[in-house]
Amino acid sequence: MRDIFTLSNSDLIRFTDGFRIPIYRVMHHNSAGSGSQLDWNTIGLSSRSSDDLIRQFTHYEEAIPCLSNLDFSGASVLVLGSSVPWLECFLATRDAREILTVEYRAIRWLPDFPRTKWSSLTFDEFISSAPYPRFDCLISYSSLEHSGLGRYGDAIDPEGDLFSLLIASRWLTPDARVYLALPVGPDAVLFNRHRVYGNKRLNLISRILRTPTVRVVPPVPGALTNIPAECWSIDYAVRQPAPADRPVYDRQLLLEFLR
Repeated sequence: MRDIFTLSNSDLIRFTDGFRIPIYRVMHHNSAGSGSQLDWNTIGLSSRSSDDLIRQFTHYEEAIPCLSNLDFSGASVLVLGSSVPWLECFLATRDAREILTVEYRAIRWLPDFPRTKWSSLTFDEFISSAPYPRFDCLISYSSLEHSGLGRYGDAIDPEGDLFSLLIASRWLTPDARVYLALPVGPDAVLFNRHRVYGNKRLNLISRILRTPTVRVVPPVPGALTNIPAECWSIDYAVRQPAPADRPVYDRQLLLEFLR
């Protein structure tokens, strides 16, 4: 696992946009490497799981209330990054037609989905496959911000998140919906934990996806009364400082990129 002190000068310049974006050393040494396999058969989630059970696997209390605002019935969904299949099971409970999960690690799973076709590709398989634009929805929940930081055994790549989205965009239909749950704040890199997305990085994502408008998907009314309403605003979030000495953000904003 690479440490920030071993990064080349070229990588540092690219991570920091020419030293205009701060980079902090916030190391995680216990994440699984790319050679490990994810075994989801013993987790105990299925298309019959309740939202309360699925919520226990999300790490973010706002995930299910926010996603519950959206309609996935009949949708063909591309999922970028998934260490535990809570999102796949949630989508199956909402009658998604098809789910393709792309992960750095191979996945072993036989899901009990009566109405949803599920399959998976490793990231290496994904980038080497001929793109087939059949997906009308893309979701990445708390995954994209890790791409290219080496925490999960992936190669160091300062543009790893942008590259992943560029490849994924080729699998989407012209009117596809795109939802990305990301830590939002002043632009920063917390190496090797994750990136924090501010105006600079969000604008780059919008250009790649060709989506001029970005909005926050709030939770269903009354689901999270302990979080002030202003928190569900990009303008509010990007003004807040990104502390480097503690876990960053107790929530992740679910962003919809609108064409």
